[in-house]
Amino acid sequence: MRKRRAWALAAQAAAMAILGALTALLALIFGDGALIPARTIAVWIVSAGAGAYLALRAARRGAPAILAWPLGPAAWAVGYFAAAGMAPPPGGLMWIAFLAIVGASAGEVLARRAEKKGK
Repeated sequence: MRKRRAWALAAQAAAMAILGALTALLALIFGDGALIPARTIAVWIVSAGAGAYLALRAARRGAPAILAWPLGPAAWAVGYFAAAGMAPPPGGLMWIAFLAIVGASAGEVLARRAEKKGK
């Protein structure tokens, strides 16, 4: 069980870091003027949805929600910073964090239900 938790958290961190780097590269390669809708979709929909889903999966696999929710947004910010050399957009980062909290909470509730159902 402990091994599943570690793998879930590692996969979550890696996926969000890659997604953050891709979002930053999208903004750097095409510039902010030409692809604002694409960058907006990448930050506000794709990254936020991935953060919520990955936090849910990590919490369902037994990781505590207190570890599952901040890992995704932090890894996304590190990936963005590593690729662009500048801080990520703060509004998008807060939205990703909020949806990660929702996802981790839902994952913890689903894990408790499954545990209760198994008994």
